[in-house]
Amino acid sequence: MTNTKKKKTMKLSSKNMLLISITFFCLAILFLGIALWVQNNTTSLPPIHGYDKDINISAGESAIRVNGIKSSTGHGIFTAPKGNHYLIVSVTIQNLSNKPIYVLPSTDTYVKDPSGKLTYLSPFELANPFRAGELLPGDKSSGELSYLVPTSSRQNLYIDAIWSGGVIVFAAQ
Repeated sequence: MTNTKKKKTMKLSSKNMLLISITFFCLAILFLGIALWVQNNTTSLPPIHGYDKDINISAGESAIRVNGIKSSTGHGIFTAPKGNHYLIVSVTIQNLSNKPIYVLPSTDTYVKDPSGKLTYLSPFELANPFRAGELLPGDKSSGELSYLVPTSSRQNLYIDAIWSGGVIVFAAQ
């Protein structure tokens, strides 16, 4: 005698298939709406502000301090174009390690506005320009950095170097 088992198969009618498809479509639309709502509410967060000036930050192999921030429209060949000004940042960097570090403001620093636009060092006639180069163990160097930026937007100063241990942000404007 052979023992045969009947397999039960479920057959869905066209009507049921249509209802299931409509349900999944509605769920997809619902999840898309939720995703768009989350995206709109997270991208409108206020931009980061960073550390204030006159605060010593020990990070990586260094201690960093923004001593002052001022702006100037410039003069002579360094007159800022209309709608712009020079942001002049006075900084002090001290080497806390037991080996020399290389401080290169043209690649280690920049300013950024809330929209993400970067500005690197800009030529300007400074009273005390920051000296780039080797900083011996325990030594400290102070000076000014200048950036040509729009007058209508807020800026943050970023120090991003191996010796700083990563990105450090200061509120610059």
